[in-house]
Amino acid sequence: MLRCASWIRTFKAGCTSRFAQGGRYLVLSAHHFNDLLYDVPATTGTEAFRDNPLKGLQPAERGMVLAKLARRIDVDIHPTSKFEDPAASKCTDGSQRGAHRSEYDWRRDGLRIECKSSQMQWLPSLRSWQFVFGAVKFAHQAGREVAAFDELVLVLLDPHNLHFYVHDGALGVSTVGLERTRAAGHQIVIRGPRGEEDWKKASVKILRKLDCGSNSCRRVAMMECTDPRVSKVLESSVSSLRKDIYADSPLSVVSSAARGLRIESLVRRVDAILHGGSVITDPDACSDRTNRARYDWKRNDRRIECKSSSLLWDRSGERWKLAFAGIKLAECSDGGKACFDELFISVYTPKGVYVYRHDLVLGMSRLGQNTKWRGYQVQLYAPSKLFEWQAALDVLLLKLEDSGCQRIAWIRW
Repeated sequence: MLRCASWIRTFKAGCTSRFAQGGRYLVLSAHHFNDLLYDVPATTGTEAFRDNPLKGLQPAERGMVLAKLARRIDVDIHPTSKFEDPAASKCTDGSQRGAHRSEYDWRRDGLRIECKSSQMQWLPSLRSWQFVFGAVKFAHQAGREVAAFDELVLVLLDPHNLHFYVHDGALGVSTVGLERTRAAGHQIVIRGPRGEEDWKKASVKILRKLDCGSNSCRRVAMMECTDPRVSKVLESSVSSLRKDIYADSPLSVVSSAARGLRIESLVRRVDAILHGGSVITDPDACSDRTNRARYDWKRNDRRIECKSSSLLWDRSGERWKLAFAGIKLAECSDGGKACFDELFISVYTPKGVYVYRHDLVLGMSRLGQNTKWRGYQVQLYAPSKLFEWQAALDVLLLKLEDSGCQRIAWIRW
């Protein structure tokens, strides 16, 4: 429980307020939150990937880069084969499926090849390293009679190397509930031994599981992350516009997941400042099998959910965008009610963090049949070919100001 007290009065003494279209909002210095933004301890995971050339990429960007590398290796292995992009298909609602949403990644002589990748991650609760591959569309008894692909390639990224395998459809495969697995796919989890903090030793033991004769997984290739082929694909896939715009920003060295948690804590403190007479508490325990809370904190009896996004470059549309995911509205709940009472969205930018109370309308969209499990998303786009990030940010913030959303704070660097 956090009861707003003297430390909040100290913060208020050092903050100012300004007016936006929706009313007054707080302006706070980032140095008020040194413990969250600057005093970032080195963790087992972040320290291991400190010098990796793929660090700092968003998961979707990293997946795209590794899929391109996997396809190039496939071409090298099968030089006489015919390679094609995925065939056009439709989503379950009848709309045309974009190339980036295809159920597989490429075709080789008519075979549908799907590529899934995972960065090695440290799991503190089990004190072990693991690789997790999600949304794998194997055949499923609840409605998917055949798999969405004919061959599955896994790319395992450890701090030094990339490992490419053809998966056997069995090793490490798990479900996440009958209906959810049917809609969102299976998981593949391959985990190292408990208590082994040395990623190199853990990686060796994980790869032994894949190489073991008791399964039919097949090693395809291995390359160092410093291989020129990696650099070449990075240069061609990740826009130079996005490179280094966050180099001088707090939290630029941590993973996107860790950054999201720290921004959530930051916004929780801002909420306490704005409601000095309120009691801020942790969320109620969740009774489902995931054991995850359905919102982030309580202010008195109000359930608060917080989502964050950095500035993202949409390569296909040549534009900057913001993307907030996992928003659990009424459709996503068995009880038919939203999992929260207020939604805060936080825009992490090279100028600071902008915090808004969202109106549950602007930019809100579904994710097809996966909406019940993955939630809604909010996506906001700047105009195409507006390459300068500062100008694009101004447009995106103006969209928020002109809507029913309310700016409540700006934490500036």
